[in-house]
Amino acid sequence: MKLEFSIATFAVLFGGVQQVAAFSPSTILQNKYAAQSSIRHVSTMAAVETEGSVDEMDYATINSLTFRQLQKNCKMMGLAAKGNTAALRTRLLEEFGLATASVECADEDDECDTDDAISFVNEGDPDFDFNVLVSEIDEKCSFGHWKAATRKLKKLNKRYATDEKPVPRETYIAVLEACLENRLQGARASEPARKILEQMSEHNYDIPSNLGNQCIANCMGTGINGRHDDFGGIDTALAMLAAMEGSPSGSQMISVDSYGAIVSSLSADGAVEEACLLLRAMVVEHSFTPPLGTFADVARAAAKSK
Repeated sequence: MKLEFSIATFAVLFGGVQQVAAFSPSTILQNKYAAQSSIRHVSTMAAVETEGSVDEMDYATINSLTFRQLQKNCKMMGLAAKGNTAALRTRLLEEFGLATASVECADEDDECDTDDAISFVNEGDPDFDFNVLVSEIDEKCSFGHWKAATRKLKKLNKRYATDEKPVPRETYIAVLEACLENRLQGARASEPARKILEQMSEHNYDIPSNLGNQCIANCMGTGINGRHDDFGGIDTALAMLAAMEGSPSGSQMISVDSYGAIVSSLSADGAVEEACLLLRAMVVEHSFTPPLGTFADVARAAAKSK
């Protein structure tokens, strides 16, 4: 069925029609969790239902929360809900007195190091181990071994990188490029790519716009929560978006296609309120003109929700 657009349709999407007030952006901004949020702040915010209450949170539960669930629970606890995945998770862990271990210890294809039984130290050159590991990462990336490269990058960050000698920007980019091969390795490299973008943002490194936008486009699929074969998804894309917005170049580096892809994925997943918020941010905050197909996706989702 062909979907036609008019001024009335545009008004519906932006809260101008009373019948759709239940999911209009202006209504969402007035709820008790988002009353003081700016449009930019809510561009990566979305309320989702979580199992149980905040009183039942334990270490395993907090570490299993998605990006949107972390944001919601931070707001429910009166904590700041801006920042990357690690920052949000750390706030919750600290609030419950659980911040006693690494926040992001192990994910799929991201194993913790276990070779601590024997260690060798070269006392002649304090940077020897750091430089050797950087060279090993570059070698793994040149062969396209993204899993080994991400594990070694984690080891480099955990053991040898310091504030005075952080991981070089070029190393992050090399690993990110390896992860991006074959559409983020069929979305399996979505989480490692998300972490790299967040770490680059934390170090105030410029994120290449083409790589960041490719990460967002390739981490989403057509499954539940926008996942592809149970990898990636909307939450990963929103976390990437937040990392890019927090980088030195900010939202200027993010393309209209990246925002539009997330809006369409939210619509397909039935998250009409969040889709409208981000669609509004595209127009009002970033002065984008979304493609007609993006409006169509949101309108179709809104019609189904009635």
